Amino acid sequence: MSQPADDINIAEQMHVLRAIREQAQSEFERAQHTIQTALEEADSATITSKQASEAMKQQILAAFGASTEEFRAANACAAKIMSIIQAKVSSTRTPRMVTKVQPIHLYGAAVARGPDDDVWTHRDDAPFEPGSAVAALIDEHSEPNLWILASVVSYDRKRDRYTVVDNEADDVGNRETVKDYIIDSDRVLLLPSDEQVPLTRRVEFQKDETVLAIFPQTTVFYPAVVVSGPKKNKGHYLLQFADDETKQRKVPAHHVVPLPARYYNQSEELAL
Repeated sequence: MSQPADDINIAEQMHVLRAIREQAQSEFERAQHTIQTALEEADSATITSKQASEAMKQQILAAFGASTEEFRAANACAAKIMSIIQAKVSSTRTPRMVTKVQPIHLYGAAVARGPDDDVWTHRDDAPFEPGSAVAALIDEHSEPNLWILASVVSYDRKRDRYTVVDNEADDVGNRETVKDYIIDSDRVLLLPSDEQVPLTRRVEFQKDETVLAIFPQTTVFYPAVVVSGPKKNKGHYLLQFADDETKQRKVPAHHVVPLPARYYNQSEELAL
């Protein structure tokens, strides 16, 4: 069975990284040997101290230059490996059948909640503050919808729209280089911290309920089934993600939100 292209690339890059590391080690050992030899020759008076110092200086500079180039090459190689891994993990994944969990209900069917229990949805009388962490639907035409971790920049009350920025951007603090997304308020869900809204003030998602949660080590939200709640897991939900057959994963409670009805364009059942 052949390996996926991404796996082959990672294996090749790891091989290159090991070769670079071995070459750098060899360069340092060679430099150390040459310097030691120069010192011994200086002690035996076969060359003057000034000549020995110059020889050592040139050898050190040569070794430093070589190791610097190897360090840069190693960094570039490592960065490429990480980009391949992150692209693979963060890419939009097609939901498939997961046989490890029982059939479940969509959000709203299993548990009835009143407006006072909803700490995630926008309210006209209390819009989200700038800097608030949110789940944002940045592409409503994607199937399934792509929800990402973002931060609120501002709220336009007249148009009922938020301006948000992607929290995965390289330099979120630099407003000149970060791309803004202007989206309707119903495409934004607040992620209140435990300090802002303690777990004691939240209605807990029930076992077998479908939620939307950040997949660990990414900034993308995916559907998942609740296995157990935060009371049993020190503030974390134990979840089974829809496209993750390997194991159940713990996710902080503030990174778990109700599955929006529009996630599958309000027409498809979630296959889990």
